[in-house]
Amino acid sequence: PPPPVNPLLPVAVATRIEVPPQSTTAKKGETVTFRCVAAFDPGLAPRGLEWRRDGRLLRETADSDK
Repeated sequence: PPPPVNPLLPVAVATRIEVPPQSTTAKKGETVTFRCVAAFDPGLAPRGLEWRRDGRLLRETADSDK
């Protein structure tokens, strides 16, 4: 049988938003850019954020990391 799985994930440092995104208003079809800075527990991988609107995941574009 396979070895037992430990369902616990120790987290030493809580993820925190250091620079929150700013609210913006745009017309339908316009492109908007949101920027934020977050700090993560260095022991967690992969790290990242999900951008959502009304509970739905937003689509990334080719220049999302700029």
